[in-house]
Amino acid sequence: DYTEAIRLAPNMTGPYYNRGKAYASMNLPENAIRDYDRAIELEPTFAGAFYHRGLVRQGLGDLAGAIADYSQAIHLFPDIAEGHYQRGLAHELNGDLGAAVADFSAAIDLSPLYFDAYYERGSIYERQDELAQALENYTQVIALEPNAAKAYYRRGRTYYDLGDLDAAIADFTAAIALEPDIAASYYQRSICFFEQDELALATADFIRASSLQAREYDV
Repeated sequence: DYTEAIRLAPNMTGPYYNRGKAYASMNLPENAIRDYDRAIELEPTFAGAFYHRGLVRQGLGDLAGAIADYSQAIHLFPDIAEGHYQRGLAHELNGDLGAAVADFSAAIDLSPLYFDAYYERGSIYERQDELAQALENYTQVIALEPNAAKAYYRRGRTYYDLGDLDAAIADFTAAIALEPDIAASYYQRSICFFEQDELALATADFIRASSLQAREYDV
């Protein structure tokens, strides 16, 4: 019991840190932050406490506070790939796409198999119309995680934007095979079929998309 451990040894860092994580898992963010604050007060170089406090702050929408905490965690422990990744997400939510790409790239440099970082970096490149880079990142996600339906979907959109309808259809088909209840994949494939004058296939996909609950991959 962390509370009992704190009562017996109120100046030990570990029980505050572990109770903070427990509070966070129980969706009690204010309690979690209070315990992380105390852990940091007792041990100002505790990178894990800064990192986990950043997660809680980000969950509360305090992006500036989260970025500050992730930055301190990275300063104390530069090789933490997850710190760069989470700070990248916070930068992306905050609208600083250049900083986000830099952090996702740093996470990949530290952990080359970090497929989530490739995916997020690819999504930013896609939003910035840097389609070749987006394609490269989504392809890397698929190489690392062949069942990543959303990566096939996003790569399919990128192929469509590049004018490669056959490749786009192949990727939307792969996404549908992996997650057959996503309306967006059918809808996007129907557009490709329509542009290829495959009207029967386009109509079938459009009807299927309309029959499903409007559900789309996160962008």
